[in-house]
Amino acid sequence: MKLSYMAKLAIVVGAIVGIGTLIGLVTGNLLVFSHVSLVDSNIKNGQVLAAAEVPAQVWLKFSEHLSERRSTVYVIKVEGATVADQGDPSVGQDGENGILTVTIKDLKPGIYQIRWIAVAEEDAGFTEGVVTFSVKE
Repeated sequence: MKLSYMAKLAIVVGAIVGIGTLIGLVTGNLLVFSHVSLVDSNIKNGQVLAAAEVPAQVWLKFSEHLSERRSTVYVIKVEGATVADQGDPSVGQDGENGILTVTIKDLKPGIYQIRWIAVAEEDAGFTEGVVTFSVKE
């Protein structure tokens, strides 16, 4: 049976990938491509809070430890695009998770967005996102 050029190429590429995977499994150096992801937060997307229920600080928990120099979070009021935080974002760790926090000002009724960029400490994989919430009287 004669194999076409494409079939031969597929066999060679498959062998290379298979051997690389086997070596990675044996040595424990398997290259895994993943991105840090949002796991939890104290304000949920779409949540409506009474003014008295607004926490003093926003926290976001991520699936990996975060780079302190490259990760950030801030809160803005959508109407007027004004900053609604104290400008004190910080990065911490909680076991295997990274935590982004920022203190928020006295929020008036309106729609707000928590905007974040999370960069993994280990491989610099990153993600960014927005959590939108509103404050009512």
